Amino acid sequence: MRTLGLRPSDKTSLFKVLLAIIVLVAIIRIVDIDRILEAASSANGWFILAGVLLLPVNLILENLLWYRLVIASTNTKIRFGRAFGSLLLGHSLSIFTPARAGELVGRPLYLGLANKWQTGIMVATHRIIDLTCVVVMGTVCLILFRMWVDVPYGHVWLVFTVIGGALSILMMAILLLPGHTHRWLSKFLKTERLRDHIAFLLQLNTRTTTVLLSLAWLRYFVYTAQFLILIYAFAPQAPATLGYMAVALVMFAKFITPPVTFTDLGVREGASVFFFGLIAVDAASAFNASILVYVTNLLIPSCLGLPFVFGLRATKKNGPNSLHPAADQIVGGENRNEQPSPALAGSYKTDPVHPTDSGFIRLSRGEK
Repeated sequence: MRTLGLRPSDKTSLFKVLLAIIVLVAIIRIVDIDRILEAASSANGWFILAGVLLLPVNLILENLLWYRLVIASTNTKIRFGRAFGSLLLGHSLSIFTPARAGELVGRPLYLGLANKWQTGIMVATHRIIDLTCVVVMGTVCLILFRMWVDVPYGHVWLVFTVIGGALSILMMAILLLPGHTHRWLSKFLKTERLRDHIAFLLQLNTRTTTVLLSLAWLRYFVYTAQFLILIYAFAPQAPATLGYMAVALVMFAKFITPPVTFTDLGVREGASVFFFGLIAVDAASAFNASILVYVTNLLIPSCLGLPFVFGLRATKKNGPNSLHPAADQIVGGENRNEQPSPALAGSYKTDPVHPTDSGFIRLSRGEK
């Protein structure tokens, strides 16, 4: 009997989907489906609407950070809308890939810069900036939360506090000292070609990364405020200060938990039930709020990015310029007459790169 010819990546994705379903079903059984439905039926619609309306603010801030990072790193003039399209495309592709790896490929393809590898590393830098806020605030809130609330498994959380503190210092140092980061990484990259991929770090300085971190913090506060508003939609009696700390700890728990389920589904919900339960918030309310956060901040942006995914597929069939009429104009500046920065001279070639022919794409597919 012939078996299904699933690739290892497909088997992994299928396993994560099944595991996410199992975890969700287990949480629903613990919380009780009747209580979940009852909490949903009595929710405050105005609070839900307010939480959902913060999604555009969240996306604009995320794109503003990405847009400014690209411009500061490459001295390339790009349109805000093009950066936004690459961001939404990344959201759509990341939902189907482990640890959101899809956006490392999707964003560079849509953005159209010649050095796809370097753009992919910039995407990773963007994620490090975002995660720095999660780790720093999560560590601080974990310390304060344990001072006011009796948290079970205290020794475990003490270990995570130490790990979070160490990571906070390391991540802040990496971001605020980009020149030192470049020199440190260059020691491990043996070829000039590999060092070209991180040359953009030489374009950054402490002032620039401070601005980028400020945007990330602003987005973090919008996201956590949105989560807390959705909590209030189901549990208006939730304490504000401890409630905000619980939101930060849910995000921190999601960070320290390995991505073993599809889009971390079940991890966020389980952490919400746990931490909000410690401050007397009903488990059904915490579960419903976390599901709404998942739908609002993950599923909706992924759906918004689908047209860009289809546009990318059209590009593969019709050539690189079918998606970006001016893609071959973007080299080191807005047009070919502009010279790239000396630090990036080895990174941006004078010939446009066909997105479907590059080794970047072949590697992303697992080809050699």
